[in-house]
Amino acid sequence: MNTKDEFRIKGFLVVNGLIDNPDKLYKYTLDNIKNGDFNDPQIPNTPSFYNDKKMQKIQKILKPKIEKLTGIKLDTTYNYYRTYKKGDILRMHRDRPACEISLTLNLGFKGKPWPIWITDYDETPYKVMLKPGDAIIYHGCDLWHWRGVNTTAELYSQVFMHYVDKSGPFTKYAGDTNW
Repeated sequence: MNTKDEFRIKGFLVVNGLIDNPDKLYKYTLDNIKNGDFNDPQIPNTPSFYNDKKMQKIQKILKPKIEKLTGIKLDTTYNYYRTYKKGDILRMHRDRPACEISLTLNLGFKGKPWPIWITDYDETPYKVMLKPGDAIIYHGCDLWHWRGVNTTAELYSQVFMHYVDKSGPFTKYAGDTNW
């Protein structure tokens, strides 16, 4: 099955090695921890960054790859990165309309990998282990996804990159200015 069919049928796609050399980005996230927003209600006391300029550049570079893998022409909405700590929990949720097509990219971690869980369209849960540079692309508004409690990684940095289908129902969220 090709990637476009897999994405259409299951609603998600795991991509190994989406970026080369994630070490520089991981270091960047660690260097910026003290500058993060620690008031995110989803993960309190954990540094997060909305529309980071460096991540915006990477999001722009990755967009054609994501379009090719999914077969969907996309508009960029926003990016958001976090550096989780041991004990953090990302509860089961679905995302808002600006996250119609989402990407979670592992930038690096200290300790052992922390799985992300996702359901397919039949609500079958999948445990996905991402190495640094690996990503999962998914229908963020449609599929349940979560991480559970982080018991394995001292620190875990990831970036979420969000898009909308250019010809879909959420085009007004392009640029993430309408929420």
